[in-house]
Amino acid sequence: AEQYGVKLLGALPLDIDIRQETDSGKPTVVAQPDSRISEIYREIAHDYLGDAVADNELHQYLWTRIPHFYNSPYYVYKYATCFASSAVLFNAMTTGTEAEQAAAKERYLELLKSGGNDQPMEQLRKAGVDLTQKTTIQAVIDQMDELVSRLEVEAEKILAAR
Repeated sequence: AEQYGVKLLGALPLDIDIRQETDSGKPTVVAQPDSRISEIYREIAHDYLGDAVADNELHQYLWTRIPHFYNSPYYVYKYATCFASSAVLFNAMTTGTEAEQAAAKERYLELLKSGGNDQPMEQLRKAGVDLTQKTTIQAVIDQMDELVSRLEVEAEKILAAR
């Protein structure tokens, strides 16, 4: 967050209780609702949602609205890496010379054909995505910047039509 100049919403500690409680089917926010870990989660949720959520006794159950947090291990990580990878792949297939775009499309098709024949990071590298590089995250930022710019143009059209 510091590197990109954005506020860090929060960080949960590496704590054996989180793993053990999750493995037993009872997330820490349920097993230990008054724990520091649960408090950190509530602080993150409050910072993220702001006034959109009432801070009352039900607030501690906010996590239940996000089932992939407790039904799919590493879901959020998987989602973020897939989003970043797709931004790089899309950019490579839609920009540059025709030959560069064709090569990017061929690498992408090879990625799809490869199934699980290698480690995921290596498969992505072959397709032109290196998740260890800042450029991968920058591709997402650039894509979001483009979408926001398009939204601003459309919003101006709406305001002008009034």
